[in-house]
Amino acid sequence: SPPATGSAMRLGRGADLAALVASFSSPESSHHRAESLIPWMERSAQSFLDALNQDGLLDAGNLSSPPDTAFVVEAIAGALDVSRRGQDPRLRPMQEIITKFLLRVGEALVTGGIHTPNHRWVVCAALARINALFPATRYVDRIDDWLGEGIYQDADGLFPERSPNYARVEVNAFVTMARLLNRPQLL
Repeated sequence: SPPATGSAMRLGRGADLAALVASFSSPESSHHRAESLIPWMERSAQSFLDALNQDGLLDAGNLSSPPDTAFVVEAIAGALDVSRRGQDPRLRPMQEIITKFLLRVGEALVTGGIHTPNHRWVVCAALARINALFPATRYVDRIDDWLGEGIYQDADGLFPERSPNYARVEVNAFVTMARLLNRPQLL
């Protein structure tokens, strides 16, 4: 049956699209290269592009929020990366949709602000992911701007944030930046 549309389709953070791409791309999957997944992937990708505000940001928790939008980039950029590696021409329409989404988001993230200091690292990780797919100095320059403000950690290596669970998010962001920007000092 065709993919769901309208209110039946929830955006989330992109995990559904990433799971579809992984299922399609993995030789171990019972859905490996299944034609039936293609419309689902295309519709899911399009739903993210359609949800972007004029400013290139999503209303994902907060309205037109750079950090909330940056959280979505992790799965969406991963889906594009994995789908590119498979070199299946049937995925080009979906890849083009994701490309439009990520480039619009990237432009918003190089100028957008944050709600709390820890969100700098979520935005930086998203920019590193976009830069890995579409290299541009403006993405790295913005990352360097945020890094130039310093990384704040207490004596136990935790970040000064309201939620101690948020340290995992920040650590993941630094690992992502270290890996994608070839900056092992961020580890």
